[in-house]
Amino acid sequence: MTIMGIDPGSTGALAWLYPDGTGRSVPMPAVPKVGLELGTIRDLLEADRPDYVILERAASRPGEGSVQAFLYGRGFGALEGVLTALRIPFETVPSATWHRDLCGAVTTAARRKKATDGSTPAAPPRGSKEAKAERARKRSEAKARAHAVVQQRLPRFPLPTTKEKREAAVDAACLALWGQERRARPALHTIMGGTDASAS
Repeated sequence: MTIMGIDPGSTGALAWLYPDGTGRSVPMPAVPKVGLELGTIRDLLEADRPDYVILERAASRPGEGSVQAFLYGRGFGALEGVLTALRIPFETVPSATWHRDLCGAVTTAARRKKATDGSTPAAPPRGSKEAKAERARKRSEAKARAHAVVQQRLPRFPLPTTKEKREAAVDAACLALWGQERRARPALHTIMGGTDASAS
């Protein structure tokens, strides 16, 4: 069974994971500040049709502007529409869910300190330099963990050389890997979209 993972942002990616352990990724076809190129995405899906798709569920992200958030949400809904129109089974999953299952939870500085000396320092104020630095640290650690998972568990999956494209391909590949493992376990799946894995 060929599983596809989709990181739906305009700088995201589509990743195919084939039954023999090989795979490939394609940067998300998109026009900056305009949106996804749905016709190209449809052509890619028709040319190399996956049996099942894991689509990362849209959610607001810290530091994201209103225009970015709108385009991201619109693109996510459009991808659901394309998959439904092509009658490709899919489900959605929050990034926190697949990342926790594959890579483990990324701890905050406060939790790390509590584990070390038992104290519980207050979280930095929202919007402060400390809070921004903590978000950046957590994001960097999460990306590093996901990259390690792909390298260790998908050694035949080629990754782009540029950082932005590599990170997007890693996320999409992890989504596909998460979906592959989920399909191997007894679970409820719908044929036409709408399945939300956040509660499972």
